Amino acid sequence: MRLDTFRVEGFRSIRDATLELRDGVTLLIGANGAGKSNVIGAMELLGRVVDNSFSEELLRMGGVRAQLHASPTGDDAETICLSVASKPRRSVLHDGDRFVNRYSVCLQASDDDAPLIRETTEIHNIDRYKTGLKTPYGLSDRSVIRRRAEESSGITAATHIAAMAGGVRVFHVDDTSPQAPALQRADEADNLTLHDDAANLAPVLLRLKTHDRPRYDRIVRSVRVVAPFFDDFVLQPLGGHVQLRWRQIGMDRVFHGRFLSSGTLRFISLATLLLQDSMPGVVVLDEPELGLHPVAISQLAELLTAAAEHVQVVAATQSVPLLSCFAVDDVVLVDRTGGTTTLAAPPVEALDAWLDEYTTGELWEMNLLGGMPGPDIVPPPREQGAAS
Repeated sequence: MRLDTFRVEGFRSIRDATLELRDGVTLLIGANGAGKSNVIGAMELLGRVVDNSFSEELLRMGGVRAQLHASPTGDDAETICLSVASKPRRSVLHDGDRFVNRYSVCLQASDDDAPLIRETTEIHNIDRYKTGLKTPYGLSDRSVIRRRAEESSGITAATHIAAMAGGVRVFHVDDTSPQAPALQRADEADNLTLHDDAANLAPVLLRLKTHDRPRYDRIVRSVRVVAPFFDDFVLQPLGGHVQLRWRQIGMDRVFHGRFLSSGTLRFISLATLLLQDSMPGVVVLDEPELGLHPVAISQLAELLTAAAEHVQVVAATQSVPLLSCFAVDDVVLVDRTGGTTTLAAPPVEALDAWLDEYTTGELWEMNLLGGMPGPDIVPPPREQGAAS
């Protein structure tokens, strides 16, 4: 089930903004401080509500009140509301009618700043009715829709909506220090899908190597593109645990994962995430290009595109090379006006004269897309047939 929109109200710099998700890759671009990370943070909070880890996450961030939107006009938010709507899908059980699922959750602070949530679900047959069937749930410290889904004996509206909202997952693979989760010993059995911090990277790779060799080999080939010296992973369980190790081409010595460069380790985590056989419905990344060589960024773009054949991908980026691998239609501009984050599509029609001659990254660099600080730098369109 693909998402159509994600709406955020009252969260940090976001007073009220709606992200329209592309079917494949959605790229968030904007100046520093525009609010890209806040959009990502809101998406992470949504996923944590449905898996009931939101209390710990909000505590880590300083409590509910610290996350509320503070308006320059004094009209501060009292709640954080997050809403998602699915793209229309046909139901074989209802003569092929198209249905849209919607889920919203509002978070507020208790007297001691503990988070409380109020959820609402909606099932809408858009071919037969003007409005959908809404089901509001009472104030709670746990996700009611999650409990309803777990109690269901089959596929129900609750299971559909819980999967839709809970399928939004933000991944953080930027820690490449010796203490990085990806480098630690991990339970061999914890191998079904990559954790959001890549802590079970070695077990997932071992499972793919054992049970899905073509997929594993594709990961290895992708790593060799950005690290030609890389031969293969060495994944040998010991006492029920496995740790990331690898071998270099032309050498018998086995290296610990900490001897990989930061960029290589990060790319291995990204390649495993985007090529694995079990991914969440929406994969969210914040500046995945950090620390990567231009060749690795090009390979990353291919991996993002490949993953988007099966799931939706949202990535915040400031990389001109990465942007240049995608179309203008894949871009969402994140701006900050009057202290509030806004989201908008680029002016595609106004760019007709440039689209055939400049890449998306070049257009952004010239500030033709928007989402770039500083004065406009607008060169004339290249003449047809001129050298680029």
